[in-house]
Amino acid sequence: MEKNKKLGLILGIILFISFIYAIQISNFDGYGTSENITFSGDSNYSRNISIYRYANVTSAFMNFSGYTITNKILSYSSSVVDGSLIASESTNYIFVGSSPTKQYYKTNESLVNEFTPNLDGGNPQGIASDEDFIYYLVRVGSAPYSWKIYKYGHNESYITNGTTALSSSIGFFLDGDYFYSIVCAGPSSTVNRVEKLTFGSSTAVTSTFGCNNVRGYLVKSGGRYWAHFDDDNYLEWYSNWTLVGGYTDSCGMEGYTTNDGADGYGNYIYSNLKKCVAIGKSSTTNPYLLTNNTQIWSHAGEFDSTSSPNQTNDFSSTLNSALNGGACNCSGCVLSGNNCTIPFTFHSDTAGILEYSALNITYSNPSITLISPIDSHTYGTNESLELNFTYINFTAVDCFYNIQNTTSYITSNISTDCLNTTFNVSQGEGTFNLSIYMNNSNGIMAQDSNTFSIVLDSPAINLDYPDNNSFFNSETVYFNFTATDTDGVDTCILYGDFNGTWLANETFNGIVSGTQNYTILNLQEKENLWTIWCNDSLGNEGFALENKTFTIDLTDPTMNNMTITTTTGSQTIQFLTNITDTNLDRCEYSVYNLAGGIDGSSVNVSFTCNTLSSATVSGFASYYLNVTAYDSANNSNKQGLLFTTSATSGGGTTTGGGGGTTIVTGQSDWIMTTSGDGTSYEKVMPTGTSDKLNLYFENFGEDEKDITLSCVNQEGTMCQYVSYDESTFKLPVLKEIKTQKDFTLTIPEGVDEGDYSFNIIATDEDSVQRSVTVYLSLGTKGIFQSTISKLGLSTEKGFPYIFIFLPFLLVSLVGSVIIIPEKFPTKGIWVVILTLFIPFFAIYMI
Repeated sequence: MEKNKKLGLILGIILFISFIYAIQISNFDGYGTSENITFSGDSNYSRNISIYRYANVTSAFMNFSGYTITNKILSYSSSVVDGSLIASESTNYIFVGSSPTKQYYKTNESLVNEFTPNLDGGNPQGIASDEDFIYYLVRVGSAPYSWKIYKYGHNESYITNGTTALSSSIGFFLDGDYFYSIVCAGPSSTVNRVEKLTFGSSTAVTSTFGCNNVRGYLVKSGGRYWAHFDDDNYLEWYSNWTLVGGYTDSCGMEGYTTNDGADGYGNYIYSNLKKCVAIGKSSTTNPYLLTNNTQIWSHAGEFDSTSSPNQTNDFSSTLNSALNGGACNCSGCVLSGNNCTIPFTFHSDTAGILEYSALNITYSNPSITLISPIDSHTYGTNESLELNFTYINFTAVDCFYNIQNTTSYITSNISTDCLNTTFNVSQGEGTFNLSIYMNNSNGIMAQDSNTFSIVLDSPAINLDYPDNNSFFNSETVYFNFTATDTDGVDTCILYGDFNGTWLANETFNGIVSGTQNYTILNLQEKENLWTIWCNDSLGNEGFALENKTFTIDLTDPTMNNMTITTTTGSQTIQFLTNITDTNLDRCEYSVYNLAGGIDGSSVNVSFTCNTLSSATVSGFASYYLNVTAYDSANNSNKQGLLFTTSATSGGGTTTGGGGGTTIVTGQSDWIMTTSGDGTSYEKVMPTGTSDKLNLYFENFGEDEKDITLSCVNQEGTMCQYVSYDESTFKLPVLKEIKTQKDFTLTIPEGVDEGDYSFNIIATDEDSVQRSVTVYLSLGTKGIFQSTISKLGLSTEKGFPYIFIFLPFLLVSLVGSVIIIPEKFPTKGIWVVILTLFIPFFAIYMI
């Protein structure tokens, strides 16, 4: 059964509420949340999702982007100029001829045959990119030619490596079996030369040239245009790059050394020259995504990062059609157990890369769990057997079950409210399988089944003691049972989960039919389950008709700070206990005078634990309130507190003018209360919200107090979400004037639902303490109440939800009045519904 629960969309705040159990699929089977699918040509690639066959898909989307790989710029640690251009002895490079015409060369075409290797002709110019910039090795002008490396940016902007000649800039180009290094050591042509490189050595070439005028080029790469404008009259275009082959991250040269030669030019020795592959734009053509013979996304023409649509429409209906109510009979679907595998086909007409991401398939997974009959149990009767089950994520339309053995089956409907019931097995003895089914209005079905046996001649077993849902405050537990069989009882076995695992614990032999049997076990403190199995002398066997639960509780209730409030002129006090216990059952109080006697009839008076209660004393004097708490196992603990009632003001323990005094430990000269002079808060909060709560302090003494605030968990661990505006402060002497301090409770998303409690403790320098208790219901009051409660709360970052609610309320009111036609039946009612639904829905979803 699913354990992580999540409420889904609110379909109607006013009229109705629908509960949906939302499960999300965010990746294809065996793949991550995104992937770059590389097509080698006109081809298809398949991916799969696995989903529960009876699931109801509520939404399904995914995103696409045209993935682009541009030329890789060299990256090596010791380059003279980072971004120098590299050509290769191989052919997998893009080059552009400079003269007499500009040429474009695709990869896998021979470069050697396309160029004339002299400085007067169409020598190549290298191009490389680091995806943010394109780098050019540019040769322009007339002999002696000038060479420079330029860095070109997006949107026709550029950054040069100098407005004049580059110092020691280096580029490579290819001529036959050799590399040539273009070395520009300065603006003078006398210090610029071309060096002919082999692996690990360099040989100077006699040609020299200047480093002067430059000329720029424009290229489209990765869906972007690149340009450098040298002047208004000269602009060259290169576009339509194509993807051929792969690329490597490591290329070019690694490491070099320099040595000033006799000529002073400097000899450059390069090692480890590597092959690089320059790759241009990699767009797919006419891509589409297909499932269940339906195209759920497509694009006509070339698809890149600027193309649209780049998201599918909601294809949940296509998936529900593929599931087909659990049949899982769509094209290519595979049913394995209760899982349906649905294939998806990605297609492109040409080579390219298609990136998908943000796959988000949300579905509701109905679940039903059969509790009784118990699986693998044998029963001694075939009448009035219990049929108990639980279900989640379901608005049931009808429920039915069937019982079958090897020869026959019975099908019986259950009422549409799908309540637990009893059933008879008319086939008598045998082994049976009971399957229970539930249908909802969408035709979605949930199912569970158990196998059980009936042996009518098996012993009848009565579990005498301990009774169901009983409690013990001792580790020693007696087990009593009675087994009856006309053929005589042979053996009985006590089963239980006393150590956490369900197993046989003790065997009884020599059983006398109809006679009570017993055993004694020493067990640990925990909740336990037990039953008895027996067989008779003929081998007929079976369990008792039910399992019984009992709890061993050895822990006394914990008595935390108790507060008493007295009012001047009144003999009635109010008090609030703060008692914690897993199985807290009941509380009693007695009032004693200072002589130790009972005051009036205030002895062992029952009251509800941890709720504001009152007691009346016989006069104006000092008394002692004694509280006793009991848990379900009859463990108990006591707590006492001294208080004084006064007819008039002026006493050290009361306030004047009809005020109240909260006493925690003995006589008090300062108090801490909540809003409205209370001693506790009861809050209902959804997760992902925060609330600021007030504390009010009043100092009746003659000296200021140093107060420190802290938090103590009672039920759960909510103190970790408590923060204070001031955790320490001085409480001034301001009689009849209260000092306000605040604390904030911020509940993040993901905290478990449930009921929690904690105490905010205020302690002064004398270790005198006061406390306020917070009772917190976290997500346990239902969607409607939780959503309503948000209006008085804030987000985790402190923004009030009411400021979100009011704009939505205004917009929805105006929009519904405009959208709904005047002649629409009951327009006024629908305006009210839409006006309220939209802002509440917004608050719920945020």
